[in-house]
Amino acid sequence: MLFGKGNIGSRWLELFAREQTTLSARTGFEFILAGVVDSKRSLLNYDGLDASRALAFFNDEAVEQDEESLFLWMRAHPYDDLVVLDRHRQRTTGRPVS
Repeated sequence: MLFGKGNIGSRWLELFAREQTTLSARTGFEFILAGVVDSKRSLLNYDGLDASRALAFFNDEAVEQDEESLFLWMRAHPYDDLVVLDRHRQRTTGRPVS
């Protein structure tokens, strides 16, 4: 899951779209992009999202999501592990979250 679709998050989506197959083949793990989240909206799919499509159509297809329902969705994931990349900025300082 990617939290934050700004400059760095968008670049990460581009890189992941390009390297997902190679990364999975090299490691023997299946890497699935299950969600992309910004400060108010999200694209979520346990079956996986196409990173290029998520990047191109996030503004059109993302839906508003409150924090609790997002947490419950993440908690119910079907995977062995769920990795969260957090590229959000703190709302009060504008700095990346440490």
